[in-house]
Amino acid sequence: MCSTLYSFTAKVILMMESTCLNSIKDESQVLIKKGENIKIFRVKKGRDIFMDNTKFSLDGAIGHPFGTTFDVVKGTLVKVANGSNKEIESAGKDTEGSQLKDNRDLYDLNSNQKLSKEEIERLKKDGVSGNELVEHLIENSLTFQKKTEYSKEKYIKKKKRKHVLQLTILRPTTRLLCEMYSKSAQKICYLRVDTLAQMLTYGNIHAGITVAVVDTCQGLVVGAVMERLGGFGQVIHLYHESIPNRTAVESYDFPVEMMKTLYSFPLNQVNTLTLKKATHEVNNECISNSDETIKDTSEQMDLEPDASRNVCDALIVDKNDISEKRTDVDSDANKLCEKSVGKNKTEGKRTHDESERKARKEQRAKEWKDARDLLERGQLDCLIIASKLHPTPIVRALMKFVAPSRPIVVYSQFKEALMDCGVSLREEGGMVNYRLSETWLREYQVLPQRTHPKIQMSGTGGYLFTATTLAK
Repeated sequence: MCSTLYSFTAKVILMMESTCLNSIKDESQVLIKKGENIKIFRVKKGRDIFMDNTKFSLDGAIGHPFGTTFDVVKGTLVKVANGSNKEIESAGKDTEGSQLKDNRDLYDLNSNQKLSKEEIERLKKDGVSGNELVEHLIENSLTFQKKTEYSKEKYIKKKKRKHVLQLTILRPTTRLLCEMYSKSAQKICYLRVDTLAQMLTYGNIHAGITVAVVDTCQGLVVGAVMERLGGFGQVIHLYHESIPNRTAVESYDFPVEMMKTLYSFPLNQVNTLTLKKATHEVNNECISNSDETIKDTSEQMDLEPDASRNVCDALIVDKNDISEKRTDVDSDANKLCEKSVGKNKTEGKRTHDESERKARKEQRAKEWKDARDLLERGQLDCLIIASKLHPTPIVRALMKFVAPSRPIVVYSQFKEALMDCGVSLREEGGMVNYRLSETWLREYQVLPQRTHPKIQMSGTGGYLFTATTLAK
């Protein structure tokens, strides 16, 4: 009886957690999809966003599950009722059997539409919804009923795309983020979703392992690995810039517990690592070099009050020298008081900034120390590299920290770099199962009697080099 009650309680708790996670909440990251356009926003109460030159608020989406479709009505989100789109689509269906119809006698003329541009704008100002406006356009079209079924569907989709702002709010996932970045593929080194899926498969990414990732793709590969681990395991992000660039990781909106499994380590400090189990303190020189800019800035901020103090002293001297101009003296005294108050505020702000800077410095040092300990154990379960840098020196510097019989996956948009990497690793030895591959992906439009490859598709998704480590 007790075991049955316990299992029932556990199921109820899991259902409550899943319901909470599947609903849109305040301060959560969401993907808004309208047609082929995908953008990411953070939900905040009382804040307006812009999409397709339309200003609206996301307050109406809070509490609804992910995947809900909304209409934008007067700057607010209204949930689309079931069957509202089917009514418009049914208006385009021909009951007489239009298989014998064709478009040979139809001409694309402005006179085919009875409603003028001014009348359409007036209907919008009167508060007519987008779906109702599309229905008006269908009723006032002289050639709509003469079109074929396929032409009617295209006509309705075209008008809805122009006059109906209907969007779907989705949870950020790897596939959707790849689709979003495909519009500007250079940001992620032209990494495609099928190539990223193969990287995770070749790398044998699963819960409970330690993965080192060299990522210059906006953190997309790091986020995909963390999503696959599910909070069980460790991810070490090796970056080559002053600070790690992980824009895509922030888009995933991972909970705090999952973010604790992510560690950072600068790529230019890999040569300071030694393969042994003893822990080491973080190189103080490295930290001082990384914070030179911060110290210089703070020194400049310390000099600014001295300069303002000299200006104040000059004003006091002028006030004592010029006694006959009482009005000017009073105004100078007021300015002096205002500057002294401003100086106190600046000093308070500077103290607060210094405390935050010190906390960030301590946090960075702790992350570096933890990442250093994980790397120096030499028990990495996988090494994934997706970088715009040449992969050969990176692989040769990090391969000794990978445990035996573990995969190494390297991505590059240029096959020549991977060929050079393969030749170098073959000469050095210590690996087997060398493989260089490219995936060719073709997307299809699947519609009744209109199934064919899409006209616009990516030419390449990059190249993959994989290998397996051997015992040292």
